[in-house]
Amino acid sequence: MLRSRGTRAACAVIAVLVGSAALTEMAQADVIQLKTPLTQQDAPRPPRFEHEYGYIGPEAPQDPGKVGAWNTSSDSYVCPNGQRITGEAVIGDDVISQNTGWGVSSSGILSTTTNVDVRNWSLHGIHYRVAVKCATDWLFFPLYADGCGPGIIDGYFDSDLARHCQPIGDYSAWWISRLEAVGGAAQAKDYAELLKQVFTGRPISRAAGGPAVTAAAVQTGAVVQARPGGNRFALHNGTNRVSMTFRFRRGSRRPPAIFMKGGTGCRSERMRTSVWNAVGRVELLLNCQGLKPESAVRLTIGRAIVRHFGLGKGVGKIRVHLDKPPGSVEPYASLSYGRAQSTCKNAGHQLRLQPRKLDLRVTVRCGGAARGATGSLYVGGLLAADRSSRPG
Repeated sequence: MLRSRGTRAACAVIAVLVGSAALTEMAQADVIQLKTPLTQQDAPRPPRFEHEYGYIGPEAPQDPGKVGAWNTSSDSYVCPNGQRITGEAVIGDDVISQNTGWGVSSSGILSTTTNVDVRNWSLHGIHYRVAVKCATDWLFFPLYADGCGPGIIDGYFDSDLARHCQPIGDYSAWWISRLEAVGGAAQAKDYAELLKQVFTGRPISRAAGGPAVTAAAVQTGAVVQARPGGNRFALHNGTNRVSMTFRFRRGSRRPPAIFMKGGTGCRSERMRTSVWNAVGRVELLLNCQGLKPESAVRLTIGRAIVRHFGLGKGVGKIRVHLDKPPGSVEPYASLSYGRAQSTCKNAGHQLRLQPRKLDLRVTVRCGGAARGATGSLYVGGLLAADRSSRPG
């Protein structure tokens, strides 16, 4: 048995690795030409011959973007001649994919081409598409990105661009209900309405600042800015929708951790976490019954639990036990391999969810590794906020 080291985790971490898995390898990049606009908007003031178009790529209904568990997909999306990108967002193409965790890096605002890297932190493959706005003259139209909004302007927007910038619309709940209604088989008219929800729909509404968020704000799904010491959300019996935005290290391949404290009588039904460049948003759905008066839950955005392990030639396993809140939300994870990055490949993983525990086992294989090479397993997502689950 090889020794592992890193931050503390509940129960135990068993490292019997003699190799590691290349689960974060980059998929082959495609260049996707955006050709068929699904929406069109005219300039709000003269000259009215300037237009803005909405596209979904890839366009073929049977061919969404795909990225495997803990992998990264990298593709380019190109506006038609004479148009520049004024907005972009990654959309899950089915209910499971929309209700998961991913990180996105892109470079497309005001360019003719956006290079979009999608990092999948979930334990299953996802299908996605990219919603893109292209305009003949961006000065007549707002810019849309998750890096916009009070207090969360992304670093690549200077002060002049920031004045034109608006946050992506709060579209996720609508899109999930629509996918459920059509059995996951979205048509062109569904994507056209989705574009309106993303780029011209109701923008995110931020609850008033302060140490606590009221039950009324939770019922309406108001989005708040994450606080360093965590955010306290009042709860009610029934369905509670909790939403936060947060800053995140740009380009990080490690998933964020969302530490939950309190909420006795609640079960996590689903959680969606998306990070676009340096700005993240988490949407958590809790089902609560039998709550006492003034019940509340505290959520804190933090770093993923990490375990380091030695690498060598052969096959092995690493097993992690962690505390989690009750419910069916799965954790996020990623692996890195240091100097052995090119010699290792995925051999599978297994997840077992217990009422308050999770058990993650990763089987890995390496063709070889440099002497002293070290790998790292990062586990994030929804975790219990006790000492045994927090980074040390």
